Amino acid sequence: MAYDLLILRRGAAAAFSGKRDMLLLALMAASGALFAWTAAGEIADKAAALPLALKAVLVGLGGLAVANTVAARLGHLRAHSILARDALQGGPAVTHAGFWSAPPLLAALAVFARGPEPAVEIGALLAACGAGAAAALGSRALSRQLRHWIAQRRGGEPRAALPDLEVGTRRQRMARLLIARSGLRQVPAAVNVVLFAALGAALGLLVPFRASGPLVFVLPIMGLAAALLVGRALRQPPSLLRYLLFLGIMPTVAALVPLLLGAVLVAGFVIAAASIGAIPPAWLAGGAAAVLLFLGSIALLRAYHHAAKSRQAAALALQIDLALIAATALIAPPFAPALLAARLWMLHRAAATLRHSLQ
Repeated sequence: MAYDLLILRRGAAAAFSGKRDMLLLALMAASGALFAWTAAGEIADKAAALPLALKAVLVGLGGLAVANTVAARLGHLRAHSILARDALQGGPAVTHAGFWSAPPLLAALAVFARGPEPAVEIGALLAACGAGAAAALGSRALSRQLRHWIAQRRGGEPRAALPDLEVGTRRQRMARLLIARSGLRQVPAAVNVVLFAALGAALGLLVPFRASGPLVFVLPIMGLAAALLVGRALRQPPSLLRYLLFLGIMPTVAALVPLLLGAVLVAGFVIAAASIGAIPPAWLAGGAAAVLLFLGSIALLRAYHHAAKSRQAAALALQIDLALIAATALIAPPFAPALLAARLWMLHRAAATLRHSLQ
């Protein structure tokens, strides 16, 4: 725990060392406190009116995400840190997992356990969180077993399928590498396209059940799965972004290449929803353009941070930027696009000054 907190403190110091960054951090803290003060009561009142089954599903998904993140962090500590000896012991590992899992769980209980029978709700939410955590750990164990089995069948460790990097010009080789590293790993590009299109079409076909019907809970769950899948697909390796900047190439195009899969998912959703007449065409076109613009902005924001900073500093600065933009969108919506554009312009200029100089 102390090791992680030390990394966070040093990462914050590295990410916000300049005067502009300190001003941004101060604005984020002030706007975040104001947003939390004004929105906490409304969020809690709306969450209290939700059915217990939907609350359990949301808390279970949160428990799955938190447990997966904590397990990944423990795996990193065991394999790549000076604390591997401690992380391999049961007691410190359980303490570390409990320390980072407790705040999200307490926040979920404070928001959702406000019904007429809080004891029953707390018990159900705790059970849902435990089920989500067990599902995360079980899926990670199953994934390890599958990778081990595949490695045994192939006679070695599984390797990512990369294109031939010795054919064509440097720009062509780089383009093939960017496409190969987009989407889900170990999956061909054509399969990625089919998977994203099918998921978008399924979401479009479920739109009529968003208000009532037997599939009322399926749409938000699949929407969350699609958001997580798109978020994972938009990520390019930070080392590749830094290498491009070292070569004097701005990472703008590299950040937008994975957006093609997001466009495929949105296109599948639009075609399916329009075919059944679930949403007016004008709303579909405007919503699709807004989603793609938002995804492109997030991809650029991440690319500029990771190209110019270390991994820890970039991750922390990106989270703070996203929190600031989200708080601005909820408190003063007209200023959010201007803030996002100004932040992208600042980061683009900062990255441009580092071309040919990163090692």
